[in-house]
Amino acid sequence: MPPEILRAAPQTVRLKQAALYLALGGVAVVIGDVFFFPWVRTYLAVSDKAIALARFKEMTLGLGASMAIVAVCFAIVSARVFIARQWPLPGATVWRDTPVVRGSGARLRAVMFALLALLFLGLGIYAARIPYLL
Repeated sequence: MPPEILRAAPQTVRLKQAALYLALGGVAVVIGDVFFFPWVRTYLAVSDKAIALARFKEMTLGLGASMAIVAVCFAIVSARVFIARQWPLPGATVWRDTPVVRGSGARLRAVMFALLALLFLGLGIYAARIPYLL
């Protein structure tokens, strides 16, 4: 029996998606470079060390929280792969023709996503604890 193949969208659709993703990434980089990073520099540039440390704690807590959000996303994908017992997930769109993996291959991918979730959760906790280790 030949393997099941998940068919990709036409090339024009894929190119439009790639252009959209690159444009959104470019906008995010420009917004970060123009607005966010200068704000962070001025927010953390204070002469009083106690205030600087308090603000640094806030920034690392925000970094840890964002990493925890990514960990939750990885955990959700892992759970969905465990439940569906296949990769790519049902209803997913792919950029190239992709064979559907079931059984132990899908379980391995689910375990890897779970490990990534644990890694990002650990990194988020560590990032939030950095100021307390100084």
